[in-house]
Amino acid sequence: MPAIALHTYPIQFPMRSAFMTILRKWMWSAMQGRDRAATRHSNGFKQLLHHAGPSSEYKQWLRSRPSDSSGERHHGTTGALALDQKGNLAAGTTTGGTPWKLPGRVGDSPLIGAGTYANNTLGCAVSGSGAGEYFIRNAIAADVCHRAVYLHQGVEQAAEYVINTELKEQRGEGGVIVLNSDGHFVRVFNTAAFWVGYIDANGNRWLSYFDDVETVN
Repeated sequence: MPAIALHTYPIQFPMRSAFMTILRKWMWSAMQGRDRAATRHSNGFKQLLHHAGPSSEYKQWLRSRPSDSSGERHHGTTGALALDQKGNLAAGTTTGGTPWKLPGRVGDSPLIGAGTYANNTLGCAVSGSGAGEYFIRNAIAADVCHRAVYLHQGVEQAAEYVINTELKEQRGEGGVIVLNSDGHFVRVFNTAAFWVGYIDANGNRWLSYFDDVETVN
């Protein structure tokens, strides 16, 4: 399970550069910083030398998405989980990091077990978003899967405990999306809002912003 941190130049699809470490059978589980730039370019990744700005679709989404009860709008991490027809689970997480972070800070997203985790043996995949230092300190993503399997809890019960007890008691904010090998999907969060979209094997789609779930045709 690869990880990429500290992109020094903008890249269009950062998860692809992490995935390439699997396809090319590179020995590194993590790469970071300027030393990675030449490797990335030599493997054909598209660098955004001149950022064109947000797409029209993204701008429309920003205008239309709801605000929470405080009227605040949020920016955050993008996570993705998948289960294929052979029962393989995958997780990916990408983020711009915490605002006003110190130079060189690496958050939870590229750290396997903290903000991202997938394990076919355990039948569990997790992607998280929140206060990175708390996710790192508690290995939140792996903790959810380990509790589900070793304590014989369902993924929802495991995620509920980790996010709303373990994390909340430390005043850590955030949430997770979780998918198991049976295709059961849950999202648990202790923040005002947590934007999630998901699709099942039949093509049915749902969107969730707060505690509600909206069906998308």
